[in-house]
Amino acid sequence: MRKIILSLFVLSVSGFIFAAPQAKSKWFKAQSNEAPIASASATSELVEAQFEGRYLYSPANMLDGDMSTTWCEAEKNGPGLNEVITFEFSEPFSFDEIQIVNGFNYKNLYEQNNRVKKILLTQVAKEHFQQKEYELLDNVPDWQSIKFKQLQTVQILTIKILDVYKGTNFDDTCLSDIRFLCKKKVIPFKGVEQLKAVQNENSRMLLTKDAKNFSKDFLSLFKLRNGSDNYGDLILIPEDNYYPYHLIKNNNKITYMERNRIFKTDDLENVKNYICSPAYIYDKEKGEHINIFENPEVLGNAKYIVMDSYYWDDYPKFELKDYKIIRKAYVDYVETETSTIIKFDGNNIFLNGVRYTILSPEDFIIVSTPE
Repeated sequence: MRKIILSLFVLSVSGFIFAAPQAKSKWFKAQSNEAPIASASATSELVEAQFEGRYLYSPANMLDGDMSTTWCEAEKNGPGLNEVITFEFSEPFSFDEIQIVNGFNYKNLYEQNNRVKKILLTQVAKEHFQQKEYELLDNVPDWQSIKFKQLQTVQILTIKILDVYKGTNFDDTCLSDIRFLCKKKVIPFKGVEQLKAVQNENSRMLLTKDAKNFSKDFLSLFKLRNGSDNYGDLILIPEDNYYPYHLIKNNNKITYMERNRIFKTDDLENVKNYICSPAYIYDKEKGEHINIFENPEVLGNAKYIVMDSYYWDDYPKFELKDYKIIRKAYVDYVETETSTIIKFDGNNIFLNGVRYTILSPEDFIIVSTPE
């Protein structure tokens, strides 16, 4: 079971936790028209195979406005204390109220399952963050409000479970819904139905016998670099053929995943004008780096040039698990964790439901530039 670590220098007053004063100066106002959801992830998620997989408890269920669907944690022999739900939005937005529906609001399952008593709420947007504990009421199978005196801005929101109200029959802790408001008006989510479909499919994939081979199968798609037994690259082309994803592996770990430009090998002049510096590939047989502009024959039959990507070894960090690429990165003192759901389909890969084509290894070559 993976865990999100939220590290923060804080000041404790009367049981509440406030962000360090210097962090508050990084607050900014964003739009309040919509909340475009990019991903919803959790440190655990209950997956049951009953009724052909109908019982799926992904965190995306908290975004659909349907109180009969729920997220449920999956800690064995425990109530899910310290489990964390993370909502990532494609752009920041501002709000002054959060409303939450506690428990599993379906027939008598509210009383039978655990409800959340105390949470640690963390809001991150660019370099701004705020963190505070809140207590939810029990026996309220409806919206509960957390109101803010000042406008808040968020792009990544995490909810950490600190305490629960015990259920009568089960030790599973549930949360049904969440929504944001600004000036008493609900801010509509965007992209929920697509995300729910992707997460439900991901839940079903976790029940298959292939789930344990996910990491091995995914890493086998990478092209090893010339002269290396460890480093490899994977290029994923979107349907609009613009800014593909470039992933780098070292041994059996993902070390980099970002969008990157690629160039056609028959247009070296454009490449040269874009990077404004020499570009090299490593020749293993000669044991030297060769300038591709002076020696274009070293490109061989490759159709595309991919610029090498420089990254820090410390952060962000990536982990392959449960058909997901889990990304951990710091924002000031806070370490946030988001995930991208992966699905294979022949020469295609779906990232959070969006189709990408895998660029054939023989079609691209990695070149580097002076640091």
